[in-house]
Amino acid sequence: MTDPSSETEIIRRIVEGEKQLFAVIVDRYKIKVYGIIRSMGLNHQDSQDIAQEAFVKIYRSLANYRDEGHFSA
Repeated sequence: MTDPSSETEIIRRIVEGEKQLFAVIVDRYKIKVYGIIRSMGLNHQDSQDIAQEAFVKIYRSLANYRDEGHFSA
């Protein structure tokens, strides 16, 4: 189980300019995101592409993140 407070801290630091820390978020969730997409019946390459697009959207939206629950949701 991930510690939500450490995720909040990581997100804060990313937003403040430590962009390389986004790799921590990707590493924590890449298997889960890929698995969810793959379970929808998509092939490996399409699943990887969609997962990458999802992480790009997450990155672009981090400044709007509200700490109201678990980040994974």
